[in-house]
Amino acid sequence: PPSPPPPPPMPINAMVALLVELGSPAALTSSWVYDAGNISGSSPCVTANPWRGVTCVQNVITKLSLSNLGLSTTLPTSLQFLPTLKALDLSSNTFTGALPDQWTQLQMLTSLDVSQNGATLSGSLPSSYSTLSSLVTANLAYNNFLGTIPQAWGSDAALMNLTRLNVAGNANLCGSIPSLALATKLVFSQTNVNRTCPTPPLPPSPPPSPPSPPLPPSPPPPAHFAQALLALRAAVVAA
Repeated sequence: PPSPPPPPPMPINAMVALLVELGSPAALTSSWVYDAGNISGSSPCVTANPWRGVTCVQNVITKLSLSNLGLSTTLPTSLQFLPTLKALDLSSNTFTGALPDQWTQLQMLTSLDVSQNGATLSGSLPSSYSTLSSLVTANLAYNNFLGTIPQAWGSDAALMNLTRLNVAGNANLCGSIPSLALATKLVFSQTNVNRTCPTPPLPPSPPPSPPSPPLPPSPPPPAHFAQALLALRAAVVAA
């Protein structure tokens, strides 16, 4: 039988991976201190040396608040290995790319804020986020998300605890709202939500075919044929 998958990394390993994914910014390295020779013996929840932006409850990481730190990498996928996370705030940075599908592992997440990252944070809203059943508030405002709000987000079994979804300022979001229930929780000013999505431009026409090459000239008639033709003409004239 195939080998079982490896166990998920310990929270301290996930935090070290997160630090690397974020580019080890000075704003964090000064307080996110760990023993590289004994990582498992380190902890971000030690109250004597608190890690910036990290909140723990009974030695369990429950909140990450990393807003306005000048972070400009892609959104970190290593967060999937912090399943006890209840609140995540990455707002007011310049993160790039799209929302990671891996964040659907955060089944205890109640608050998500990636607002104010600007044009660099883009892509479609993932249908898979409909499985974040604990989510209460999601602030995705003032980025560059595009396309429609996924139909899956409006299903009866999706996002059952959601009370507020803010997508304001994403000018390239368009199309219908998936359900009436979601419409009552949605903030969508400065978008094209509830309007028809623009028709994508037609692809450019292919270039014209090159002209056909000219036909080669006809070869001259053979000599004996020319002599016979001259004789025939002479006979016609003589007649």
